[in-house]
Amino acid sequence: MNINSSIFKKFIELILALRIFQVKGLYSDTTGAFDSDIRKWKLSTIKGIPKQQNSFDCGMYVCKYMERIILEGNTDWTDSTDWQQDMPKYRAEFAYEVFCKTLSK
Repeated sequence: MNINSSIFKKFIELILALRIFQVKGLYSDTTGAFDSDIRKWKLSTIKGIPKQQNSFDCGMYVCKYMERIILEGNTDWTDSTDWQQDMPKYRAEFAYEVFCKTLSK
């Protein structure tokens, strides 16, 4: 393992630790809202997901991830490698759904 991959691995471990800390911190606000203890939910990393190439599309990427996984039930990312070029279209679709109240199915 070279130094770069070692640093990257530590960085990922730190990010996951922060996510766990956030979930534990939110737990007190959600007492009674879930049937299970959210502090025990499994966190996982998904490889091959589309990645943003700028500093401002993160919200749309999260929305697209949720749409794909929750609404479509699709966890196969092999056909979704380049979302960046379609971000203007995704933003327009999202705005249409919000304004026309069609976002919830």
